[in-house]
Amino acid sequence: MIEKIVFGLLAFLVIVPAALAVTLKNVFHCALFLVLSLTGVAGLFALLGADFLFVTQLLVYAGGITVLLLFVVLLSGSPKDWVVRQVNAQWIIGLLVAGMFVGLLAAVFKQMPVPGELSPAAPTTAALGLVLIRDWVLPFEAVSLVLLAALVGAVHFLEGALPMSGLFGYLLVGAVLLALGIYGALARRNLLGVLIGVELIFNAANINFVSLNRFLHPGQPLGQAAAIFVIALAAAEAVVGLALVLTIYRNFRTVLSEDLNLLKG
Repeated sequence: MIEKIVFGLLAFLVIVPAALAVTLKNVFHCALFLVLSLTGVAGLFALLGADFLFVTQLLVYAGGITVLLLFVVLLSGSPKDWVVRQVNAQWIIGLLVAGMFVGLLAAVFKQMPVPGELSPAAPTTAALGLVLIRDWVLPFEAVSLVLLAALVGAVHFLEGALPMSGLFGYLLVGAVLLALGIYGALARRNLLGVLIGVELIFNAANINFVSLNRFLHPGQPLGQAAAIFVIALAAAEAVVGLALVLTIYRNFRTVLSEDLNLLKG
């Protein structure tokens, strides 16, 4: 009973701030609500027994990427630029695509096999480390190169400047978060709002990875290993993306997507 209450509170903490992050007009407030949503995702990881991912989520996402995002928001315009209309002409398409994905995922969830009884959660850090350095050593090293390339690229750009119902609950939170991320990525005018949507999509994938792993393969932290790679790639995407946004603002004094027409024929 207590676990269900905690899950409900964490689901609320994930979904409501995420919805505000992709709908509010003030981009600075959107970034703050993104912090709350990603903190809720960390709480879900803790509830699923993914202790290492819980700490990683707080340090890399809530404590790193979002702080960097806030700095970029402050450096890419004045407060009056943060409150312009944030929805572009594609918002209806974004809404339809998001709804389509929710419906598709709901249909898939209904066809999933019912997992057996869950064993009590146990520390997984040691097992996760073995998986990363034994079974996934090549992808692990490849991701380290991706992160290095992302840092070099950023410097270059800125040079000079439970039961089945429990599993279904986690998957539902992931599906809603995915839909909100898709809507934000397609419907927001501000490039920073687009990046916020992309970060929500990454976190939706991680919720599904970890929850499916916990319920269907509780003894093997493969889903947690996959989530580690997603977090690493998301960090690289955020560094390069935010560097691009700052470069665009420095050169064109705008971060609105419709103002960037140099590649149009």
